[in-house]
Amino acid sequence: MRKKVYMAEIIHPDAEKKLRDYADIVDNFDHIEELDAIFLRAHHLNREQISRAKKCKVIARHGVGMDILDVAACREFGIPITYTPGANSYSVAEFAFTMSLALMRNLYQTEYIQKTQGFREMGPVSLRGSETRGKVVGIVGASGRIGSILAAMFRAMGCKVLGYTVHTSAETLAERGITRVDTIEEMVAQSDIVSINCPLLEETRGMFNAELFSHFKPGAILLNTARGPIVDEVALYDALTNGTLRACGTDVFCDEKRSFESPLNKLDNFIGFPHVAANTHESMYNMAMWAVDDLIAVLEGREPTYLYEG
Repeated sequence: MRKKVYMAEIIHPDAEKKLRDYADIVDNFDHIEELDAIFLRAHHLNREQISRAKKCKVIARHGVGMDILDVAACREFGIPITYTPGANSYSVAEFAFTMSLALMRNLYQTEYIQKTQGFREMGPVSLRGSETRGKVVGIVGASGRIGSILAAMFRAMGCKVLGYTVHTSAETLAERGITRVDTIEEMVAQSDIVSINCPLLEETRGMFNAELFSHFKPGAILLNTARGPIVDEVALYDALTNGTLRACGTDVFCDEKRSFESPLNKLDNFIGFPHVAANTHESMYNMAMWAVDDLIAVLEGREPTYLYEG
């Protein structure tokens, strides 16, 4: 008998075909108790739903963030979770790096002037940017895959990279050319560019608040390609309007479905995007195919490549 797998979101067509060839696809939880596996990309899965998934042998996560499902409930009911660490790391790191260059060189304001006014003078002071070379870059989550790749990109531009992480020793970070700092306050006080590349956990929720912004080096740039709720958006707005921050680029918001209504969008020194940092052909293929392969592996009694144990 063919397996029943929940999948209700668009994934890479090659991975979708592989999964459809293997199992019958269900796009709702009306009979969740009959499902052999659940494939999740962005839809949320709560404790009540997990408790009714009596037959489910695995939840395959298309991505790495675990904020969309109740991990504790999965453990309680004995349902393993697979995920795709590293599948989108280069794409996300590239996106953060690209935002930093755009903000350092005022590209969005400059492009707007070109479209609305055209050439008026050589090198207008109001649009004058800064080189990335020689700047100090602080990365929250520097020991992770994305943080490590981003650090290498900035180091290639001649930057000094500081890392704030609670899981990796100074010696290990030093091997990657990253200087470990003991506190996040120490890091932001020295950094010209600060990048958020850590997961959303209870201890990181609201980490970037008014108190932390008060420690920032004046004129710094903030990048966020992690999760929106790590940043207090009211405090961010204040920091962007009172001169604490030079600019901010983010791919995530606290309420992504209504992100277009955010007052941040009205600021000239803010650029925001609809959670697209990982949206490359390579990343989408890797995440979908790795997730499908591990889902099938578990259903066939084999060890998955990427079992979540966090």
